Amino acid sequence: PLDVDVMNLLKNKTVLVIEDVVENGSLASMMMQYSFEYDLNIKFKSLAIKDKYPDLGNIKELRKELALDHESILNKLDELLKSLN
Repeated sequence: PLDVDVMNLLKNKTVLVIEDVVENGSLASMMMQYSFEYDLNIKFKSLAIKDKYPDLGNIKELRKELALDHESILNKLDELLKSLN
C-alpha cells in the first residue's frame, strides 16, 4: 500500500524512485497516479526496467544493461540535481 502521509509531504518536490522491477505497476507509477489525482505537483524521475525482456546474463551485467547499476544511478542522480539548479 502507498503511504499517503509521505506522499502528501512530497507536495511540490522532486523525487527519484529507483526500482529493479518493471515500470508498469511499479511503486513509481502508483506514486505518479496519486500525485496526479490529488494535484500534488510532484516531479518524478523513475529508474526502473522498461517494458521489455532483458537479455540473459548475471545480475551485474543485467543491471548495467538496464542502467540500474551504481554508476548509471549516480549519473542519473547527478543529471537530476543539475536540472534542479
